[in-house]
Amino acid sequence: MVVLYIKKKLAAAHNLTEKQIDELRRSPGYKKCVFNLMLGQRHTLEEFDKWVKDLSPGMGMPKRFGRRMGLEPEEVEYLVARVRQAHNEIVSGKAKAPKPIPDPLKRIENHKHGLYREQGRKCNGCKEIFSFSDMTIDHIIPRSRGGTDALENLQLLCQSCNSSKGAHTQEEWVRGKL
Repeated sequence: MVVLYIKKKLAAAHNLTEKQIDELRRSPGYKKCVFNLMLGQRHTLEEFDKWVKDLSPGMGMPKRFGRRMGLEPEEVEYLVARVRQAHNEIVSGKAKAPKPIPDPLKRIENHKHGLYREQGRKCNGCKEIFSFSDMTIDHIIPRSRGGTDALENLQLLCQSCNSSKGAHTQEEWVRGKL
């Protein structure tokens, strides 16, 4: 029933019929893309198993992931088994690891325009106005200190402020300036 709802939603969103959506889902190319996505995002079998567990708190991974991908639970279980097999072949040297598929939401460069608008074209350090090209993306809590590429941990600084901030947290840097 849930897959039927997703099918209707996909058909409406892409101006296709439900039959066309079924044909796309049944194509070997679609399942291969899902397989490559699953394999390419997880570097080790342990990471993959953690991902499977994280996706399935209390409701079963195949059901939840299948819903998102428009696949039946049995199809997802088959793909999970194939990914585990592929990881084992990579570890044993029988196969090469694929290059990870970059997640566009995790690319920090994608956030620069939004941050520029949000900060009103001002450096978050000296509060001066700069052109877009003169601003650099900075981690409020540096990655070397456990910071992430999450949008909440990013800000724009002019090149001078970014250089003086270095590997300090924003709080340490501001305190040192006072």
